[in-house]
Amino acid sequence: MVSHRMNADDWRRARIAWESEPTASFAKIADYFGVSKALIGRKAKEQGWQKRLSAGVAADRAHKIAASKFKHSAAEPSGQTPVVDGNRAEIRPGLPAMTSGVPVEQARAVAEASAVDRRADVEIRHGQEHAAARSLLYRAMKSRDVESTKQAKLALESLKILHDLERRAWRLDALAKALPAVSITINRRSRAKDNT
Repeated sequence: MVSHRMNADDWRRARIAWESEPTASFAKIADYFGVSKALIGRKAKEQGWQKRLSAGVAADRAHKIAASKFKHSAAEPSGQTPVVDGNRAEIRPGLPAMTSGVPVEQARAVAEASAVDRRADVEIRHGQEHAAARSLLYRAMKSRDVESTKQAKLALESLKILHDLERRAWRLDALAKALPAVSITINRRSRAKDNT
């Protein structure tokens, strides 16, 4: 770890990054700024840092964005193989884009939007990969070629494993709101007491 002193702008950026990214940890912030995790933790406690964007809210917003940008159907695409850009794949969430020289509330809004947009990109890529694998499977089924069908099956199984891992890392399946607790109280009084 390279240790250096953090100025006021560094602390502002660190706080915004931690508060705006649901998966950001003190260790991740410390690595980015080249300071100790303990220093980040002490400063966070002193200043009362609080997560502003929960994983569930970020996931819900990302689902909506992805649904509006990527449409797929259960039917095989008309002769086209979907294009998947694997170079854009960000397997684990990093820190959101951090800006300097802008008002704090604007920087927080940008960081939160970045966290949601990066999750939406993962959802869109998952949809594209799913469509590509589905297309491969349909072609194999039409050709009735056993080896092609095995290849399609392996591709689908591999994507499922990869998508499950990414969904866990990005916390895409987090619930925005906990389900309300249901409480039932039964007041049992004896009839003998009621009649008197």
